[in-house]
Amino acid sequence: MIRHSKTLRTAATVAFSLLLLPLSTTALAQDIFQFSGNDGSQPVGNLSLDSAGNMYGMTSGGGADGIGTAFELMPLPGGGWKQVVLRSFHGRDGFYPGAGLILDSLGNLYGVTPSGGPNGDGCGLALELLPAANGDWSERVLHYFDCTHGKSPQGPLLLDASGDLYGTTSFGGDGSCGYMGCGIVYELIPSENGKWVKKTLHAFNGNDGEDPAGGLVFDKDGDLYGFTSDLFQSSHGTIFELIPLLDGKWRRSVLHRFQGPDGAYPAGGLIIDMEGNLYGVTPYGGVYATSDCHPLGCGLVFKLTRNHNRWTETILYAFSGLDGANPVGVIFDSYGNLYGTTSRGGTYNDGTVFKLSPETGGHWSETLLHTFDLKDPTDGAFPAGGVAFGDDAAGNLYGTTEFGGQYGAGVVYEVSP
Repeated sequence: MIRHSKTLRTAATVAFSLLLLPLSTTALAQDIFQFSGNDGSQPVGNLSLDSAGNMYGMTSGGGADGIGTAFELMPLPGGGWKQVVLRSFHGRDGFYPGAGLILDSLGNLYGVTPSGGPNGDGCGLALELLPAANGDWSERVLHYFDCTHGKSPQGPLLLDASGDLYGTTSFGGDGSCGYMGCGIVYELIPSENGKWVKKTLHAFNGNDGEDPAGGLVFDKDGDLYGFTSDLFQSSHGTIFELIPLLDGKWRRSVLHRFQGPDGAYPAGGLIIDMEGNLYGVTPYGGVYATSDCHPLGCGLVFKLTRNHNRWTETILYAFSGLDGANPVGVIFDSYGNLYGTTSRGGTYNDGTVFKLSPETGGHWSETLLHTFDLKDPTDGAFPAGGVAFGDDAAGNLYGTTEFGGQYGAGVVYEVSP
C-alpha cells in the first residue's frame, strides 16, 4: 500500500471544558478478591477478560519469591470468584511486573516485566503464558532486552491481526539521553522456528521525547500512536505518531507537546474513536493546583482532534482533588461515555472510579462512581490501572487497586450501575 507523506503540526488552541461536579457516588462497588501476599500483592495495570468472564492480570509483588505473579479470577456458578496463580515469577522469567496482560484469540496471554533476564535480574523481557488442556499454564520468554537496544519494557503490549506484538521501553536506544538511552518503540515478530525477532521501530533522542512508558494504539490505516512521559526532562511529555513506510521503516511525527496547564507527563495509554481522534489522561496538569495534588495540577482527561494535517487538544475534564486526582486511564462505552480511575483524590484521597459524559456544547460532566477508602478493610485504595467492562450487558466495571483490603495487598473490585 502506498503511503503519502503527512505534515503534522500541533495546534496551539486548547479548549477548556470545566464543570462543577457532584461528589456523591451513584454505583455499587464491592471487592471480589483480596490479595494476601502469597497469591500476589499490589496488582497493576488493566484486567483482561475472556468470553467466559474469566479475568487475567499481574501483580508487582507477592508470590513465591515476592517479585510478582500472573493470576486468573474465575466466576463460580453459585456466585463468588476463584483465584488461580498462573505464574509466580522467580527473576529469570520476570521481575516486578508493571502492567497487565493481553489475550489473543486462542486464549494465550502476553505481557512484559521491566526487570528480569537470564541472570535473574536484568533489563526486562516479553513473555507468553500458554494454557494446557489440564488447566496448567506454561511460560515462554519471547525476548530478553539487552539494555542497549531496549531497557525496562512498559506495557501493555499491542497485538495486531498478524500476531505481531508492539510495545515500548522506558530506556535504551541510541544513547542520546546518556548511557541509559531515551527509550524505543519495538515490534516482536514470530518466526517459523518458534523464535521471536525484535525490530526497533523508533529510538527516541530526547528532542522528540523520552521515556515512552505506556501502551500503543493503531488507527485504521495502520499508524501507531503513543506518548512519551519526558520525566527526566524539563518538558512535560508528547503524543507521537509512527507511520509505516514502503521500505519497512517508520516515520515519527510529534502531534502535541504538553506545556503543563494543558497536561503533564501522560500515563496509562491512548484510546482512539471511529473518527481517529485520540483520548488519554495526564496525572498532572490542569488548572487546579492544591495541597493534595502536584504543583502542576491534579491531572486531566484530554482529546486530540485531527483536522487534515493539524491536531488540536481539548481538555475534556480537569480534576480538582475531591473529584479525583492523578488519573490513570480511560475507556469508552458504546454511548461515547468515558470511564476511568484516579490513583488519588476523592473523599479520602485514596482514589476514585469516575464516568465522564458528553453534553451539548462540547462540555463533559463527571459522575463519581466510587471513592476508595484505605481504612475500610472491605475496600481498596490507590488504583494503578484503569477499568474494564465485563462480558455481559450489565455494564459492570472491573479493576484493581494497588493497596487496601484486609491484608493491605490490594484488591480486585467490581462497580455495578
